[in-house]
Amino acid sequence: SDFLNVVNSNSVEAGSQVADVVQGKSDSLAQAMISMEESKMSFQLMLEIRTKLLESYQEISRMQV
Repeated sequence: SDFLNVVNSNSVEAGSQVADVVQGKSDSLAQAMISMEESKMSFQLMLEIRTKLLESYQEISRMQV
């Protein structure tokens, strides 16, 4: 759950920075882009972990006892 919280906070932070740039509150476009990429990468990692967990569960469920 800690990892999900980190992914969520990365997404919220990236959205906030992009909104600040769009509204003219910040001139740091580069930092906003970096935050967006970090958010994207952490989300992709979360999806890969989920996929591996599902594959593992399916493999275990196919095993005969």
